Amino acid sequence: MRRNSDRTVAILVGVPLGFTGCATTGRPVSELTPLQIRYIQTRDYEVMEKKVLIQAVMGQLQDDGYIIKEANGDLGFLTARKEEDLRAAKSSGSITAGQAALGTAVIIGFVVGAVLLAKHEAKRRDGHPGDFGSSSSSLNHDSESSPQDRIKVTQCTVTVTPNGEHMRLRVNFEEEVQNDHGGVNRALPVQDEKVYQDFFTRVDKSLFLERETVAASTDTLHVLR
Repeated sequence: MRRNSDRTVAILVGVPLGFTGCATTGRPVSELTPLQIRYIQTRDYEVMEKKVLIQAVMGQLQDDGYIIKEANGDLGFLTARKEEDLRAAKSSGSITAGQAALGTAVIIGFVVGAVLLAKHEAKRRDGHPGDFGSSSSSLNHDSESSPQDRIKVTQCTVTVTPNGEHMRLRVNFEEEVQNDHGGVNRALPVQDEKVYQDFFTRVDKSLFLERETVAASTDTLHVLR
């Protein structure tokens, strides 16, 4: 009877582990083919000059907080970069439940540390040095902070090429998260279709304003003449 109960327990314990193993064998989040990636990164515009489209994209990127690193209207090429301090973004938010729990844990840690220190002092007075000295190396090792996310860098590359009676705009975003040790925690291309759709929508508006500005300047010149 004892053997049967042990077997039952083993089966019951193995069931959730089996389900967990199945859950970790899912497909990657992004399975876009190169052709699909090119499709979401590309849009055609009814403009005949590369400079006009590059100027509109440049203005929009600057509005989005990017710094233009290189731009050539004749070649239809542009690169830009944006940095975001992740620690500042976190500290500016309100106190979450996790932060409150961390604060409570810190207070408890101080209390426990004070109790242990009092016991250590009592042992020292009684002639027992205790074991604080032997654990100093491990404490120093634990105090070394592990690399934490610090800065998110977004790189943007833009190319404009003729496509019949249109100009074809292709935009590529890549994100890199740097840690506080100067290394890179992760670097991935942005393959979220909504990110590119939203950007193209803003470029549409920027291009419209660019055309309105040019038209207004032309009308002004005609009046002056």
